[in-house]
Amino acid sequence: MHKGSKLLRFVKVFFCSVLLCAIFIILFAFGYIFNLKDWQAFNPQNITQPSQSLTVYDRSGEVVCDLHGTEDRMSISIKELPDYVINAFLAAEDARFFEHSGVDVVRIFGALWQDVKFGYIKEGASTITQQLVKQMFLKTDQTVSRKVQEALMAVKMENVYSKNQIMEMYLNFIYFGNGAYGIQAASKAYFGIDAKDLSLAQASILAGVLKSTTNYAPHLHPDKSLYRRDTVLNNMYAFGFITQEALTKAKAEPLVIVDNAKGQYPYGFYLDMVLGDAEDILGISSGDLLGGGYGIYTSLDQDMQATAQKLFEDPQYFPPNAADGTPVQSALVILDNKTGEILSVIGGREHTAQRILNRALSSRRQPGSSIKPLIVYAPAIENFGYTTTTCLLDEQESFDGFTPSNAGNTYHGWVTLRTALAHSYNLPAIKVLNAIGVQSGMDYCSRTGIPFSDDDEGLTLALGGLTSGVTPLELASAYTPFSNGGYRTVPSCIQKITDRKGNVVYQNVPKTYSVLSPETAYIMTSILETGATEGTSKKLYIEGLPIAAKTGTSSYNQSEYNKDSWIVSYTPEITVCCWMGFDSTDDNHVLSPRDTGGNYPALIAKAMYGHIYANRKPADFLIPSGVVPVVLDKIALEETNELLVADKNTPEDQTVTEYYKQGTQPTAVSGRFIVPMPPEDFHLEKSGGFPLLSFTAQNENAVYMICRTDIESGDTAVLAEVDGRDGFTAYTDKTCAPAKSYGYYIQARGKYAVSDGQYVHSDPSRIITYTQPSEITQ
Repeated sequence: MHKGSKLLRFVKVFFCSVLLCAIFIILFAFGYIFNLKDWQAFNPQNITQPSQSLTVYDRSGEVVCDLHGTEDRMSISIKELPDYVINAFLAAEDARFFEHSGVDVVRIFGALWQDVKFGYIKEGASTITQQLVKQMFLKTDQTVSRKVQEALMAVKMENVYSKNQIMEMYLNFIYFGNGAYGIQAASKAYFGIDAKDLSLAQASILAGVLKSTTNYAPHLHPDKSLYRRDTVLNNMYAFGFITQEALTKAKAEPLVIVDNAKGQYPYGFYLDMVLGDAEDILGISSGDLLGGGYGIYTSLDQDMQATAQKLFEDPQYFPPNAADGTPVQSALVILDNKTGEILSVIGGREHTAQRILNRALSSRRQPGSSIKPLIVYAPAIENFGYTTTTCLLDEQESFDGFTPSNAGNTYHGWVTLRTALAHSYNLPAIKVLNAIGVQSGMDYCSRTGIPFSDDDEGLTLALGGLTSGVTPLELASAYTPFSNGGYRTVPSCIQKITDRKGNVVYQNVPKTYSVLSPETAYIMTSILETGATEGTSKKLYIEGLPIAAKTGTSSYNQSEYNKDSWIVSYTPEITVCCWMGFDSTDDNHVLSPRDTGGNYPALIAKAMYGHIYANRKPADFLIPSGVVPVVLDKIALEETNELLVADKNTPEDQTVTEYYKQGTQPTAVSGRFIVPMPPEDFHLEKSGGFPLLSFTAQNENAVYMICRTDIESGDTAVLAEVDGRDGFTAYTDKTCAPAKSYGYYIQARGKYAVSDGQYVHSDPSRIITYTQPSEITQ
């Protein structure tokens, strides 16, 4: 370029700069005297309380995720940040921040000189305070008026707030790219850590981003970001903020950016539930919740939720898709039995968008036989004197035109209540509900949170025939009294909510109700444990784990195919409820006959328990003081439906332990395994030339042996065996030899009493001696 042209350009830039400076000073003074309208509208809360992101915590107080509306913003106190973090921003943006009064005159003239020196506008001179004012209050146009307003408002702000307050506002308000507003959100977005844990190199990267978020954001341009980082570090060293050693170490630190895409909404169905409940609790919109800086402390167990989500991604736990590719849907709920807290929720096979259908909370389905413990057996035991050993007739019967049947049209005659429930026989359940009254069953179910419609009536309720059905959450909650001493706590997923300052604005107060006696609760648990060990729920059983369960399956149009399959199961600590079925059931979208609650739902429940209790075992179910365990004679119970207490000699494998409310237990003792006594009325008389032996058999569980000993040789023989049920017995010994002397006696042995594999014998009766004459006389 020609020297004359260079000189002319220099003169123009110089005079323009001087003129701009003069105008700036004049307008600044004018604005200061008359005040500018933008300052009149200044609201400090716009900076001190900007929109802030929502933080969700799990049950242990660990951060699950940070959610936001239009801005991802979180605040942090400047006191929590290391000095080198603050110094990085000073070195990058405003080294004289703590020396100027909002406008850095020295820097302004320095920038003007550089502009003149290079012949074009190169340097900016905005202070941190000016940047904050511009971002919060002013338009982004580059007019002289806007620059004057910016300077004036910066001075005004420095008169109102301290330097530390302004720096804290700045760091919490400025945009760092990647959707993050404020240093805390940026630290999490780029590095997955809190701002207080930033390294020197990471702090320098964030400080460098502010020059241009489009050019220096590390997730977009890592090379440029590192170049800018090193520039900031060099400035820090030049300003004396760091040592040469720290400079070298920071420059050597590799850039590691976290992938937040997957972690932004990690537990979709659970978070959907939490956000919906929080909006209802606070009475605010979704936008206000996401931008209000709230903290929501939830009941989420992240390990359980993550495990459940993996299970729902594994096709081996589900029936095959329909012919058109439609998948079988499912839902899962895990509750803390004591607190009612929702530990985990899965509302479907996939979570594809926020606030989609959550089947665990919103889909009402027919519960099938899983309703039997609630509407039939719990109220029957609680209020109508039924026990685990009440005998029920399992045979088909009609009830005013309603003719139910068992699965497979198989019937079992007389069975105990325990057997009927554990194996889910339909006819006994319907007969019990008919006996206690449908309204009694509905009254109890209502107390457990099961909803009914006006159309719900009749014995079909015993088989789950509810008009609207139940949700998995409702059914799971209804079972919790069985494991919790008869108490039910209303389910909840939120423990507390705090505002942006950490003040508690909502504290959950559990709502707990007594719906069942502790005695009935335990007896029901005992029966449902049998269901898990040998009944319809046996596929979920894990050796050594105290677990109770009930399955349920609803049929499709009275065909062999199924519509809904369920399992509700619990340990002393948690309840797991799983449902499966198609969202819309029709001839082409239906479960197969083998897809019952005891199949795939049971396998999912088992997998959950296997993970939860992989390294520990919960305590056993606690037996209340009002429950009496009674060891019964198993043979009498199963063969003749007699309730007889086993005696001390009964082998363990011939006993069964049942549980009764105090005062309802059987007391009659079985004599089946008692060592029998010999008869006391043993007599001998001569009849027809032979000895006639007679006695009375008094124990039906004994066999009486008529024994003879040859006195001369000592040989003993059993002449006959008499069943104890025969009563009075007369036996003539026609085998005695003439002129021989014998000793006769009776010895009893038990039919069932065994010791070391041998029948137990009584002592011999008294011995009666007899000598047979040489000749037989009549």
